[in-house]
Formats: sequence, C-alpha cells, structure tokens
Amino acid sequence: MYRWLTALLVVTSLLISSEGDCLTASEQLDRALPRVMRSQKTPGLSAAVVRGGKVVWAKAYGFADVAHRVPTTTDTAFMLASVSKTVTATAMMQLVEDGRVGLDAPIDPYLPFTVRNPRFPKIPITVRMLLTHTSSIADGPHSEDNYVQGDAAISLESFLAGYFTPGGPSYHPENFLDAEPGEAYEYSNEGTALIGLLVQRIAGRSFESFCADRIFKPLGMTNTSWRLAGLNLSKVALPYSYDPSTRSYDSYGHYGYPDIPNGALRTTAPQLAKFLLMFMNRGVYNGTRVLKAATVDAMRTPQVPDLEPGQGLIWFSTELAGRELIGHDGSDDGVSTAMFYEPATGIGVIVLANGDGEGAEKALTRILPLAPSL
Repeated sequence: MYRWLTALLVVTSLLISSEGDCLTASEQLDRALPRVMRSQKTPGLSAAVVRGGKVVWAKAYGFADVAHRVPTTTDTAFMLASVSKTVTATAMMQLVEDGRVGLDAPIDPYLPFTVRNPRFPKIPITVRMLLTHTSSIADGPHSEDNYVQGDAAISLESFLAGYFTPGGPSYHPENFLDAEPGEAYEYSNEGTALIGLLVQRIAGRSFESFCADRIFKPLGMTNTSWRLAGLNLSKVALPYSYDPSTRSYDSYGHYGYPDIPNGALRTTAPQLAKFLLMFMNRGVYNGTRVLKAATVDAMRTPQVPDLEPGQGLIWFSTELAGRELIGHDGSDDGVSTAMFYEPATGIGVIVLANGDGEGAEKALTRILPLAPSL
C-alpha cells in the first residue's frame, strides 16, 4: 500500500490558496486536475466527493479512449485495481455475519485444495490472516503470468489450485514468505484472491453472482462488473502507458486475469461513491443495510498493530498532513485509483485514472483541501 508524504498536501494547500482566491473550489479543481494529469501522463480521470450521505461533486477530465478521442465522463467505468479488495472483503464479512465462517477459522476445510506454507506445514492459515495480509502468502514470480486480452478463460479456482498446489503451473517456493502465518505482514494480491474463492465455496455460487446480489444490486451499482463481459466496453476507460520517446499513449487494451477478486472490478466514480457512503455510514446506504455497524467498525479497526499499524480488515488507515484517512488505493497496468474518507469531517474522495503514473494519488492531494467547499 502506498504512503504519501505529508509535505505534499501542505504544499498543495498553499498553492491552491494562493492561485485560486477568486475561483470557486470546483473551478480551482478544473485548473488543478488537468495539470496533475499532464504531470503524471494520465489521459483520463474521474473523481467524486461525498459528504452528508450524498455525492456533492463529480467531474471527469481527459479521454477514456485516446485514439478515438472518446472523452471521459462520470459514466465512464474504470478498472479499480486494488480498491476492488474492499468489495471482496465486504463479501467475506457478509458470510462471517451470516455465521457461515469465523474470522479465525482455518481456511483449508472450505477449499478443494490445501493451502499451507511449505516452511510451516503444521500452521493453518485463517480468514483473518488473509484479510490483514499476514497469511505468509506472497505474490510469487508467476502471479502475473495470466494477464490476457478480454476476460480470462481459466477459472479463479483453477488458477489458485495451480498457485498453491505443489507441482501446479503457478506454484513456486516464493509464493510464501519465510515467516510463519500470523507473524509477518506482506501485502498479498493472491491472498486476497483466495478470499474471493472462499466466498465462492462457502456461498455455493460464483463470487461474481454473490457480489452482484449482496452488494451491487442493494446499492444500485448497475454499471459494475468483475468481468468485461458484463459491461458496455464503449463506456469503459482503456488503460494506458506513456512513451516519452514518441510523446504518445500506448493502450494496454481491455485486459483481464483469473484472480479477479484482487483487482479486476470495474465501475464508475459515482457508483463507487455509493459503496463508500455505505461504509462511511456504518453499513447503510439509502436505507439499505449491507453490513452490520459492528462489522464496519471491525473492518476499519487496526487488527495487527505490532505488524502493520493501521491495517484493518483489508481497509487501512493512513495519515496525510494531520488528516486521518481510511480507505484503499490501487495500481495496475495503466490504472491508478484511490478511495479514502476522513472520519473527522465525514468527507470522502474517490479518484479513478487510466494511466501508469500516480494520477489518482496526486489528484487526491489536490481535491482534499478543497472538498469542504464543494
């Protein structure tokens, strides 16, 4: 997970105040965000600010498709990268609430294969360990071998069986840490993918359908999908890299991978705002309860302070210029995302960008000081 320099937000606040005394907060962002995009080589960006239980500002800039000059709008869906993990964690915690599994339950009885660190074969991995990145599962050398154009043909279960089973196509000793489960922190994409498979096995149906019925439909997130097949691709931002030698953007294409729960969710900034508002309101959005209040409290409470201060159940807290924020960020090929809120002020910010740089993080530092005035 990223940690940003406190000084960056301080300097940003001073620059904004000096250059925008005669402009509204929205007008200042209309000037500032395109500058961020240029500096970070980000072709398109969509952002939203929430406060008081609703979206108070949403705006899009640049291009979703550079070659065809398709502008980004607030209806443009972006790949969320690791921000997707907050949804995966929500699905898991719904099953914990249902009494189908315990946070400290070993995961092996729920899986069609055994997951054990070969260096510590007698120590079981638990659900809580997966949700706090303390499972001793690492992202090994083959964890990104299955990126393909379109949706991956191999299933989540097949990929993970090959990743965790000795002799499997993606198995490698470096898929695990030297530390025993529960004794060390290391951010793990494949550990989060395993959470999604647990949801699928415990619920007795696909991970995607569980999320659709228990999270997306109740929140009205109609333009949201773990797979490209569930979206209108003309309204999905293409991810891009930037070639400085030609000063041009190169598209990665609409890609996918089998371990979708760790980063493949696509949605729009205003739709993701509904999910954030639900979490900020302790599990309720627009009168619909998705999580119990106590569950949300647990998810945002530091779980392993001796190993990683601020790490909750996937969600984490971080300090930025004296502001205590809770949320998650993400990056993938041609993707930069951020979703954070400030409990002290009740303000939340979402930024989705389709470039390799730190467009979302840098944009967040421009939006936060102005958010109270939007």
